[in-house]
Amino acid sequence: MSDRLALYRSQHAELLAVAGALDALLGFDAPPPGAARDVLARLAGKLTVHLRMEDQGLYPELLASQDEAVRATARAFQAEMGGLREGADALLRRWLGPGVIDRAPAAFAAEARPILAALARRIAAEDTQLYPLAERTG
Repeated sequence: MSDRLALYRSQHAELLAVAGALDALLGFDAPPPGAARDVLARLAGKLTVHLRMEDQGLYPELLASQDEAVRATARAFQAEMGGLREGADALLRRWLGPGVIDRAPAAFAAEARPILAALARRIAAEDTQLYPLAERTG
């Protein structure tokens, strides 16, 4: 499990770096054409891979634990992720089209900032609460 957790942590660092690059572009009234879309697409790809790996590896393992506290924590994290995933999916559906962000950068920024902040909080919680729990049980 520790090798997988190291990979998840590495993915977290990549996600935060890409999210930071997107957040930096949100500060411009008019980011370079296509730039925010390109970074958003990179973030979407990395997030999709990371979530799939957790859903197929980490969560099933934690939910199968003999320890009820581990199972409860995993269930709580999994349930909480649903809301973040829905928000991220809605953001992507609305804004990934060619030129969409360029036509309304302020509206995109207003919608993207809370999602990026929620993602950062989620990563911090996984790194400080869920992954250490997984290390102790695995």
